[in-house]
Amino acid sequence: MKTDVLPRSVDFAFPVEWTTAVLILALMSIGMVLALFAYLNHRTKRPCFSLWIVSWTAYAVYLAAVIGLQESPEFSLLVMLRRCCIGVSAVYMFYGSFYLAGRPRSLRELNCATGMLVVWSAVAAFEVRDRFWITMPVFALLSVAGIYTGVTYLLQRKTYHGGTILGIGFLLWGAHLFAFPFTEGSQPLTTLEYFLTAVLTIMIVVGMIVEREVTISEQSYRILFDSASDAIFLVDPIQYRILEANTSALRLTKRSVMDIVGRPFFEVCPSVQSVKATAVQLDGIKLFNAVFRPFNEVPIVKGDGTTVNCEGDATVVQWRQRPALQVNLMDVSERKKVGEQLRRAEKLSALGQLIAGVAHELNNPLAVVIGYSQILAETSGLDKEAIDNIHRIHHESERASRIVRDLLSFARPSEPQKKAVNINRLVASVLETQEANLQAAGIQLDQQLANDLSTTMADPSQIEQVLVNLVGNAIQVLSGRPSPSVLTVRTEEADNYIRMIVADNGPGIPREILGQIFDPFFTTKPLGKGTGLGLTISNTIIQEHRGRILVENQPAGGAKFTVELPVVQCAVAPSADRLPPEIKPLAAVSTKRTALVVDDEPNVLALLKMIMTRNGYEVVTASNGQQALERIAARSYDVILSDMRMPGMDGRKFFETVKKQNPALAHRIVFVTGDTVSPDTQEFFEETGNRWLSKPFNNAQVVATVKEVLEKEAVPV
Repeated sequence: MKTDVLPRSVDFAFPVEWTTAVLILALMSIGMVLALFAYLNHRTKRPCFSLWIVSWTAYAVYLAAVIGLQESPEFSLLVMLRRCCIGVSAVYMFYGSFYLAGRPRSLRELNCATGMLVVWSAVAAFEVRDRFWITMPVFALLSVAGIYTGVTYLLQRKTYHGGTILGIGFLLWGAHLFAFPFTEGSQPLTTLEYFLTAVLTIMIVVGMIVEREVTISEQSYRILFDSASDAIFLVDPIQYRILEANTSALRLTKRSVMDIVGRPFFEVCPSVQSVKATAVQLDGIKLFNAVFRPFNEVPIVKGDGTTVNCEGDATVVQWRQRPALQVNLMDVSERKKVGEQLRRAEKLSALGQLIAGVAHELNNPLAVVIGYSQILAETSGLDKEAIDNIHRIHHESERASRIVRDLLSFARPSEPQKKAVNINRLVASVLETQEANLQAAGIQLDQQLANDLSTTMADPSQIEQVLVNLVGNAIQVLSGRPSPSVLTVRTEEADNYIRMIVADNGPGIPREILGQIFDPFFTTKPLGKGTGLGLTISNTIIQEHRGRILVENQPAGGAKFTVELPVVQCAVAPSADRLPPEIKPLAAVSTKRTALVVDDEPNVLALLKMIMTRNGYEVVTASNGQQALERIAARSYDVILSDMRMPGMDGRKFFETVKKQNPALAHRIVFVTGDTVSPDTQEFFEETGNRWLSKPFNNAQVVATVKEVLEKEAVPV
């Protein structure tokens, strides 16, 4: 059997070493082509250069295999490699030419063709090697690829400066490859063929060097093209195929260069095809201008099939010496999202101002209801039913006051007043206050508080508020459900975080609303059962503590909320837990003192007067700041209770005026306010150091606060 190698017999005494030298020369010239193509590919990012690099690399490996076969003529693997490389070179040459001509083929076809050639090469090497009808087709394929490339360059010679040289070079290279199988039996002719390979390859290199000048001139355009933030497509104005796409366009469509260049623009923008179908008379730039009108959103199809809305425009440009349509697209989805967030923020800001005003006004009547319910509870001679009714009034009023505080917290978030706290004590305190509600709803409490839980810095009142919201929500969910209903409250510490877990065995949270439960005013509760602010405010509070709230549905059923708070080392011992106000009898004072009460709300004014009078104070009232100044000018007072928000002269101006006249008396002013979360109010209290009471207040707190002020200012009580 003949071997697939250059014949060892020497025609006309032709030295084999000459053939080897010519092969090495051809291999060196192909190395020059590869280096130049790699440079051009790096500069232009054209898919044809990437494919041709593979083609010429395969041809270089083919030549190396031929050199190796001269030394090992029976080595079948080299025979297979030789045939395989010729086939791969031909296929990649063809596909690169398709991209050059603007008619790219599917990469799947390329992979299939390459795989078939590998299988064919193995069979040809071991079964039918050195058969003319096997050698001829593969060289014919490579020859046709070279001729097709040459014709493409000649047809586009106006576009490429070196198009003529490249066209002729590829044509001759293809023709000489076609003749190669016929000369393979003669060593002199074979050597001549390889010499022609070297010469024609150098000719192609010269053409590419000329083309390089065009590449350099296009480099600045390419930099601007690829660095543009807008997605830019260059489209053939006749066939509507994509000629080029910049980096932003590839990112927008989630496609690669080879996946998008050469494809119909209709695949990326179906609207163009839709308009074309309804308006046949439109063509070219008119068609694109009809689609990409100002402020007209057009859906763009991504590589994964999803769409994104874009705005764009189209213009006619010169691309490689021929007209093309340049389409600039801008993704407007992010802009719309930001605009929607801005509109929502504006609405929430306006709503917050409205809520703050309403909440402040509600605090006055709530203060009156809570205050008088405490006074009624102290009245002797009432039967048990009357006392129970008074307690119900007080309880519901306190509930209403918590809702008002939630509204104010939503409208004007305040900085947490952090101190050293023991989370277990806060949890136990909240659960103790909820014990009656749990028993009434028939809910079993599973309390699991971790031992040796670290003390951390937090605002105890705000953390209590979060726990009350979570526990209250769970109680409402479990109320009325079949037994056993279980509420689990657990604390634990891990990874420098303290976790408070509130879980129930209820129905859980529907998956479709799981992502909305922290949205303001979003609630699934019936009318009158919730405001939709509890979880929103809880989430805000925990975020201000640099923690987070996690929510999930448990596999066995029910919802699970996990509050994570970072452990912050404390230098002082945790403060005593703040207990909720209760209805307590007021302690009388032994010494008659004088008090001035200033408030523009008549019922609040009357309530404060009654509280102070019942506790032994001589009380004078004023309905505004100016009237209060007149009372101060007429006589002296031991203490003043003043509202912060009053018409004409507010609490701040009243304080400044009193301070100028009587500095000692100014520091004995106790302010009463319904808006303690206002940054201005908080700043004022911090600057003056004066004590203040929050509406609605507990009657005992009023007397206790006044007593503390008098003791601090050394006024006997």
